[in-house]
Amino acid sequence: MAAPSRDLTTQVETLVREWQDDVLDLVRNEGRDRRTTAKVAAYGVNGLGVVLMLVTFAHTAGLTGAEAGIAGGTAVLGQKLLEAIFGDQAVRSLAAKARGALLERVEELYAVEAGRYHTAIDGVSVARDQGRKLSAAAMGVRAAR
Repeated sequence: MAAPSRDLTTQVETLVREWQDDVLDLVRNEGRDRRTTAKVAAYGVNGLGVVLMLVTFAHTAGLTGAEAGIAGGTAVLGQKLLEAIFGDQAVRSLAAKARGALLERVEELYAVEAGRYHTAIDGVSVARDQGRKLSAAAMGVRAAR
């Protein structure tokens, strides 16, 4: 069928929850170092995970317009907090990994959804030169006016 999956909303919600889990795992893994464990514990994995998500979106053009202006200042503050805990190179790496994980999940979902449309298109019989014939017909109509 040439329509989104009936459960697309549920799939997107699941994708976001799984990505959030990915981000929290990134924070947990980065915070395993003895010197950062106390700092991570002070702010909480969930709190730092949310900050990393915000930084990730701010750095990858995931926020636009007014939301970018509002989030921009918050993201700068969040980035400074993460840099104080993990270091600036680690923050760049974490943000890149978080972005990559999100893009991978979204691309997989889009591929499945695109497959539904490709199947619908493949089911329609269209002559190879159909486009040329339509263009010629359109030119004929223009000429007749």
